[in-house]
Amino acid sequence: MTKEKESLTSGLTAKSLTVGTILVVFWALYYVIVTGFSKTVMAQLPAILVSFFILTIVSQLLPRIGLNPHELTVVYSMIASTMGIALWWTAPNLYSSLYHLTLSPYAAIAPKYQPPFWCPTDTGLLTPAITGNSVVPWGAWTIPMLWWFSFTLMMVLYTHFFALIMRKQIIEIEKLPFPIATAAHMLIGGENSEETKKSLFSSSRLRLAFVGIILGLIIPGFFGPFNKFVPTIPALNDELNLNPYLIETLPNALLGASFFGGLTVAILFLWPTDLLLSSFVFYIIFGIVIPVVQVMMGILPYIPGQVPLMYYYINIVPGLGGIFVPPAQAANAVQIATITHIGAPMGIAVFSLILAKDHLIKTIKAIKNPEVEEEPYRIYWIGLIASFLGFLGLLVICEMPVLFAILSLVVFQFYNLLNIRIRGEAGYVGNASLNYGPGFGAYHYAPAAYAMVYFPVTAEARSTRAFWVSEMFHGWSLTGSLTGSATPTPSVRGMESFKLAELTKTRIKGMIVTQIFAFCIAIIIGMVVSLWGAYTYGLSARWPSRFMPDMSNWVVDGIDGDTSGSTFSMYIFGPPPRLQEFLVGFILTGVLTFLRLRFVWFPLHPLGVVLSFSDLTFSWCLFYGIVWVLKVLVIKIGSVKLYEEKVVPLCLGYIVGWAILWFITLTYVAYLGAVV
Repeated sequence: MTKEKESLTSGLTAKSLTVGTILVVFWALYYVIVTGFSKTVMAQLPAILVSFFILTIVSQLLPRIGLNPHELTVVYSMIASTMGIALWWTAPNLYSSLYHLTLSPYAAIAPKYQPPFWCPTDTGLLTPAITGNSVVPWGAWTIPMLWWFSFTLMMVLYTHFFALIMRKQIIEIEKLPFPIATAAHMLIGGENSEETKKSLFSSSRLRLAFVGIILGLIIPGFFGPFNKFVPTIPALNDELNLNPYLIETLPNALLGASFFGGLTVAILFLWPTDLLLSSFVFYIIFGIVIPVVQVMMGILPYIPGQVPLMYYYINIVPGLGGIFVPPAQAANAVQIATITHIGAPMGIAVFSLILAKDHLIKTIKAIKNPEVEEEPYRIYWIGLIASFLGFLGLLVICEMPVLFAILSLVVFQFYNLLNIRIRGEAGYVGNASLNYGPGFGAYHYAPAAYAMVYFPVTAEARSTRAFWVSEMFHGWSLTGSLTGSATPTPSVRGMESFKLAELTKTRIKGMIVTQIFAFCIAIIIGMVVSLWGAYTYGLSARWPSRFMPDMSNWVVDGIDGDTSGSTFSMYIFGPPPRLQEFLVGFILTGVLTFLRLRFVWFPLHPLGVVLSFSDLTFSWCLFYGIVWVLKVLVIKIGSVKLYEEKVVPLCLGYIVGWAILWFITLTYVAYLGAVV
């Protein structure tokens, strides 16, 4: 064992386990109650940075009761790995199953296609959950809760063991930066152990970070939060929308962006320069050049004053304009989303595995000879295989064909790897996971491939139980139960915590145990509190929403798929993907990967293809270019040291301040409008 490995310190103590458990419980309750039973719609609060800011202050001011960097790393891993599980990975399972037996337009056929162990089949037991003022029939929900606990835990473990196998490749060999982990490390105490013993204000970086925090608490407030507290303070418009001025010159081009109270700029400054440039270049190609050319050629319709949804798979930010163009009016248009959402993600996943082949071979050899590697890869591989088989078995029990289930799980893992790489390179990416989440991939593209191979796309095919079950992967769909698209899998942030462990020299063995423990807590809390809230306050008790009168966060938005002319709900945004566009995206990322390996100076990053065109970039795209120019100027006119020592701490602090401000604001708004 190397000296480096010997120097690693365990952060698993009674204190870290207690604090971590308390925070996991708190954030699980907060997500489900505040964003589930109020008018608050922002679910993905930066819980990690808010918690770490508070813990760092306490640890510095009260060192006797505070946590050391290793203990803080364990706490970080518990919060990071479970963030969103209670809200986005458990509650929708229960709500959508209940919904489709009661309020859904498909309620008449739901009992035929929805497995009976997803939800009690007696509608008399379900109606009180719609109206409220009742008590949960826990006995009737016991089997469904056991089912969804098993399903969610298998999903979590399936991705988590894969992340453990890939950890060394991603963190130690490729050395992806994971900007959010860097932010947490800076808050924990800086660059070395001696610095952690000093005052919180002793480091120049930390002082700048506090300046950023103050700015993040003030500047974004004028773009909405302050108006929530004092209505007389106007909320400034933070959109940069060039569409009204250039739409006639550049018809159908995407020319809008949002400042998000400065968050956009702060986050993008942390991105690698080549990723910024690549995203901007491919945004120009996919968002401006190709749409304009196709309008000029008569391939796409031009509607004056409007920006069509770009290629019929993905929604544009409503505030920046946008209408839906039926697929029939754009049958010959280039399917940009097939390039950026299917071909490129699959290419990045496949080529990532190819690059990791030597590492993967070593881990496989370690199964037979554990002494050749210092990590317990035998346990990791057994865990991965067991969770895969368990996950597969649960899908097959629901009568999903074995091949279909395997295809779904493989695609799910590929998109999980994509999310790990995005998180590792860019850190926080807003709603990009809406289009690139593992659930989105498994729900949209595995069924698409299976359908095209085995039977024609027909309404009858959509009604099979196989496709009903497949939609567990996507909660914003016809029958969706699992909002896998709404948040990355826990393994994505779990990998981020492993990066922090490397920075703080913390042993990950104890972290793995606490993460699995935290998974179970978050899943149980999510189910119990969700059911309690539904039966206590009712899913239709407060305010109208699109399909379900209440709980707008749980609305299954794909119900109107038929109105778009689609025959599968996974095609509600357009026609089935075409092979040629898939190959363009797949090959393009492969070529870019090869060129970056062959030529160190090559400026384009394959992830730029993916991030150039998503729900995220509909609101960030113009800032790719703006921030790239600013960052280049800072580095060229100033220096890399100026960027690292001054700009990065300011940006990280700003993000923390923004997170704290919105935490306070959303809690206050939830208090004013909450059901309770």
